[in-house]
Amino acid sequence: MLGRRVRADEALAWGLVHQVVPRPDTLAAATALARRLATQPAQPFAALKRSVQRGLEAGWDVALREETREFATLLDRRLSASEAVPSWADLAGL
Repeated sequence: MLGRRVRADEALAWGLVHQVVPRPDTLAAATALARRLATQPAQPFAALKRSVQRGLEAGWDVALREETREFATLLDRRLSASEAVPSWADLAGL
Protein backbone atom coordinates (compact mmCIF):
# COMPACT_ATOMS: atom_id res chain seq x y z
CA MET A 1 0.00 0.00 0.00
CA LEU A 2 2.96 2.30 0.50
CA GLY A 3 4.55 1.48 -2.83
CA ARG A 4 7.51 -0.38 -1.39
CA ARG A 5 8.43 -4.03 -1.45
CA VAL A 6 8.02 -5.97 1.76
CA ARG A 7 11.12 -7.85 2.89
CA ALA A 8 10.75 -11.57 3.55
CA ASP A 9 11.35 -11.16 7.28
CA GLU A 10 8.64 -8.47 7.42
CA ALA A 11 6.18 -10.65 5.52
CA LEU A 12 6.83 -13.46 7.97
CA ALA A 13 6.45 -11.20 11.01
CA TRP A 14 3.21 -9.74 9.64
CA GLY A 15 1.75 -13.18 8.90
CA LEU A 16 1.65 -12.66 5.14
CA VAL A 17 3.66 -15.85 4.65
CA HIS A 18 4.15 -18.88 6.87
CA GLN A 19 7.72 -19.72 5.87
CA VAL A 20 10.79 -18.01 4.47
CA VAL A 21 13.54 -20.06 2.87
CA PRO A 22 16.86 -19.15 1.26
CA ARG A 23 16.54 -18.47 -2.48
CA PRO A 24 18.40 -21.67 -3.50
CA ASP A 25 15.89 -23.74 -1.47
CA THR A 26 12.75 -22.12 -2.92
CA LEU A 27 11.88 -24.83 -5.44
CA ALA A 28 12.46 -27.64 -2.95
CA ALA A 29 10.36 -25.92 -0.29
CA ALA A 30 7.54 -25.19 -2.74
CA THR A 31 7.59 -28.78 -3.98
CA ALA A 32 7.51 -30.14 -0.42
CA LEU A 33 4.54 -27.90 0.42
CA ALA A 34 2.72 -28.92 -2.76
CA ARG A 35 3.24 -32.59 -1.93
CA ARG A 36 1.96 -32.05 1.60
CA LEU A 37 -1.12 -30.20 0.36
CA ALA A 38 -1.76 -32.86 -2.30
CA THR A 39 -2.29 -35.46 0.45
CA GLN A 40 -5.22 -33.48 1.87
CA PRO A 41 -8.86 -33.91 0.80
CA ALA A 42 -9.73 -31.82 -2.26
CA GLN A 43 -13.09 -30.52 -1.00
CA PRO A 44 -11.72 -27.93 1.47
CA PHE A 45 -9.40 -26.51 -1.19
CA ALA A 46 -12.23 -26.21 -3.69
CA ALA A 47 -14.36 -24.51 -1.03
CA LEU A 48 -11.56 -22.09 -0.22
CA LYS A 49 -11.10 -21.25 -3.89
CA ARG A 50 -14.83 -20.55 -4.27
CA SER A 51 -14.81 -18.39 -1.14
CA VAL A 52 -11.81 -16.35 -2.28
CA GLN A 53 -13.31 -15.83 -5.74
CA ARG A 54 -16.64 -14.68 -4.30
CA GLY A 55 -14.82 -12.41 -1.90
CA LEU A 56 -12.83 -10.81 -4.69
CA GLU A 57 -16.03 -10.19 -6.57
CA ALA A 58 -18.20 -9.02 -3.69
CA GLY A 59 -16.02 -7.81 -0.79
CA TRP A 60 -14.58 -8.83 2.56
CA ASP A 61 -17.84 -9.27 4.46
CA VAL A 62 -19.18 -11.55 1.74
CA ALA A 63 -15.92 -13.52 1.71
CA LEU A 64 -16.14 -14.21 5.45
CA ARG A 65 -19.80 -15.22 5.17
CA GLU A 66 -19.04 -17.48 2.22
CA GLU A 67 -16.09 -19.11 3.98
CA THR A 68 -18.31 -19.89 6.97
CA ARG A 69 -21.03 -21.28 4.72
CA GLU A 70 -18.56 -23.39 2.73
CA PHE A 71 -17.00 -24.84 5.88
CA ALA A 72 -20.43 -25.63 7.35
CA THR A 73 -21.37 -27.33 4.08
CA LEU A 74 -18.29 -29.53 4.31
CA LEU A 75 -19.25 -30.62 7.80
CA ASP A 76 -22.88 -31.14 6.74
CA ARG A 77 -21.67 -33.48 4.01
CA ARG A 78 -20.27 -35.59 6.82
CA LEU A 79 -16.71 -34.79 5.87
CA SER A 80 -15.06 -35.57 9.17
CA ALA A 81 -13.55 -32.74 11.14
CA SER A 82 -10.19 -34.50 10.91
CA GLU A 83 -10.42 -34.14 7.13
CA ALA A 84 -11.85 -30.64 6.96
CA VAL A 85 -10.01 -28.80 9.72
CA PRO A 86 -6.43 -29.89 9.05
CA SER A 87 -6.82 -29.00 5.37
CA TRP A 88 -7.79 -25.42 6.22
CA ALA A 89 -5.09 -25.23 8.90
CA ASP A 90 -2.42 -26.46 6.50
CA LEU A 91 -2.99 -23.42 4.34
CA ALA A 92 -1.98 -21.25 7.26
CA GLY A 93 0.95 -23.48 8.17
CA LEU A 94 -0.61 -24.48 11.49
